[in-house]
Amino acid sequence: MRDTEASNSERLTAIDRDKDYLSAADKAVFDQVVNEKYSTSNPEQIKQRQDNIAKLEAAIQANKKIIQDSNINAVIAETKAKRKDYTSQYTLTENEAINAGVLWVGKEHSRIDDGVYRSNTPNPDGTYNQYRMDNGSLDGGHEPNVPHIHLQIIKIDEEIIKNSRSRNKTEISIVNNHIPIQK
Repeated sequence: MRDTEASNSERLTAIDRDKDYLSAADKAVFDQVVNEKYSTSNPEQIKQRQDNIAKLEAAIQANKKIIQDSNINAVIAETKAKRKDYTSQYTLTENEAINAGVLWVGKEHSRIDDGVYRSNTPNPDGTYNQYRMDNGSLDGGHEPNVPHIHLQIIKIDEEIIKNSRSRNKTEISIVNNHIPIQK
């Protein structure tokens, strides 16, 4: 049992180093695995813990592969770093645009509207990541007037909404990155 726990500890340390590659939902699973109390004499609990660690390792490897040799990582870093409404300095291929959206909202997300997907797990500051690839954006029907997708950070906060001119009375876009796509 000690060898298994030592191995798990090493694996969790490696996951912690690479947790920026995890979605918000996977980060919540990581926190649960690290903080959970479990019996080292209960084979079911040990197996569940090892399965969760394996799933986190697989998610990191899959996400690393998605962003390898692409602009996805740069677009996500840019989205996290800026505020307000702007056009990305990067252009993505159609496949990169889809992969960026999937990585941005994570596995645990909901379809909010046609072409709009939002993470079910909030970011640490209470905001949510949102991916938009609606027809108007894909057709280039608004700024930047070329086919594009949106990576957004959405705040759902009644106090901000009360003082906002937002058309939607339940949320406000803190970040709206328009990322051009190559057709």
